[in-house]
Amino acid sequence: MTSLSQMDMPGVGQMDMARAAGTSAKQRAAIEAATQSGNREHIREAAESFETTFISQMVSHMFKNIGNGDGMFGGGSAEGVWKTHYLDEISKSITSRGGIGIASVIERELLQLQEVK
Repeated sequence: MTSLSQMDMPGVGQMDMARAAGTSAKQRAAIEAATQSGNREHIREAAESFETTFISQMVSHMFKNIGNGDGMFGGGSAEGVWKTHYLDEISKSITSRGGIGIASVIERELLQLQEVK
């Protein structure tokens, strides 16, 4: 039987998918704006933002079944929200310390795209 709180609130998986879809649109817009601006700093920021999002998706899958209902987040309806914020901060930290190399590749490709125009 489904409890009222489960019926009223979307599942964490659904929230993650909706967040990812919104983030994808924002990422595309940020990369497009950075490319159009021609500003190297904006291009680097857009590339790092994309890398952070990518790492966040990887980390969220790694933590998907860890500590559900106990441990650091303690369960409850807000666990998904706080866990998402925690994983986003981990991702930002990884990116700020050099990341996994995606930002550099994206930055280089965007700069090459500008040269073609």
